[in-house]
Amino acid sequence: MRVFDSSFIIDLIHADPQAAKLSRLIDDEHSVAAFSAVSVHEYLLGIHLKYFRDKDLLKEKLEAAEKDLMPFIVLPLTKEIAMESAKIQATLARRGRTIGINDVYIAATAMVNKASLVTRNVSHFDQVDGLLVEKY
Repeated sequence: MRVFDSSFIIDLIHADPQAAKLSRLIDDEHSVAAFSAVSVHEYLLGIHLKYFRDKDLLKEKLEAAEKDLMPFIVLPLTKEIAMESAKIQATLARRGRTIGINDVYIAATAMVNKASLVTRNVSHFDQVDGLLVEKY
């Protein structure tokens, strides 16, 4: 299983060649592709912020986003993920390092689900011990 960071869906929609290549590979492998509910939140938040002035266009973009997300499993934020994210955040804090709380939740989601995390934002996620990071 792979858990994708929100950067992946954004890049895929914008026809990024590396994201498209990885998408084809995943299809060929028939592997499980998932998003954290937090990544879905980040993706939809961007749409709301960009198109809030035009209600019709906002509705259209949100409907398109729903279709874009259909091939993926959405993993909920669970108690186990909250426990793992607290551990990750505490470990980073003791080292004097921080990453955004959303990235902590996304990393914990991948770890709890024993999945690799696919992102182009490697610098944040490489700080998390035990997290398998796959860059595209």
